[in-house]
Amino acid sequence: MKTQSLFAVALLACSTYVFAQTDEVSEERVDASGVDEFLVDEYGDEAGFDDFGQSQAVVYENNDPFETLNRAMFEFNDVADRYVLLPIVHGYKYVTPDPMEQGVDNFFNNLDHISNTVNALFQLKFKDAGIYAGSFLANTTVGVFGVFDAANAMGFPRLGGEDFGQTMGYYGVPSGPYIMLPIYGPSSMRDAPGRLVDGTYDYKDFVRPIRTRNQMYFLEGISTRSQLIEAEAFITGDRYSFIRQAYLQQREYLVNDGVYDDEVEFDDFGGDWGEDDEY
Repeated sequence: MKTQSLFAVALLACSTYVFAQTDEVSEERVDASGVDEFLVDEYGDEAGFDDFGQSQAVVYENNDPFETLNRAMFEFNDVADRYVLLPIVHGYKYVTPDPMEQGVDNFFNNLDHISNTVNALFQLKFKDAGIYAGSFLANTTVGVFGVFDAANAMGFPRLGGEDFGQTMGYYGVPSGPYIMLPIYGPSSMRDAPGRLVDGTYDYKDFVRPIRTRNQMYFLEGISTRSQLIEAEAFITGDRYSFIRQAYLQQREYLVNDGVYDDEVEFDDFGGDWGEDDEY
């Protein structure tokens, strides 16, 4: 179990849960962030949502046996995001020049390549592991500890990232039921334990002194949350259902490296996870 402070965990975790807002709050945030109109297709291609929000979207209700509890956690996370994290994030964006903000984003994105490299090796994706490792080396040296994205300028392709949840999916471990974790947000019975494994080689846990480590968690949480504000422009309909579908579809996209089956299948929690229900 990680030893970072509770507040730092809340900042980092809520950043993964940017969509759980009321309609009025969402409109205010979109206006505040200066978001223009977006093309859903373009964003979907990048995030793995497969033209999310269009008529082809798949409903994942059958993979949510804990919906009552999940919705309660959804509301809790919404309050934490709305009243704790967002005021800090908006202040951060107001006082931080755009080039500096981009440099912070690049710094933490570059350090994520450590986990990306390890999990790519676990999945026997040796080419991808080489790209992640090469990008980390280029950004850390030429890019001044990752502040500048030197790897992209040098022609390294940008990959979608790897985590241990994807690694388990690669070896056939089913997603299992959808769960909404307190503070941490959307997850599944497969992905939640994967967080613990990824935490064993989380670079921040080795930073000393403890105060500096916690400051890194704090800053990374703000940075991640600020990057995701624009995504709120895509929220439509029931917000809980939207988040559930977005998360599960993106995870499927990542596990399968962008390849979808014609029919989406998830496991029936009522029996063995190997017995799939079609819908």
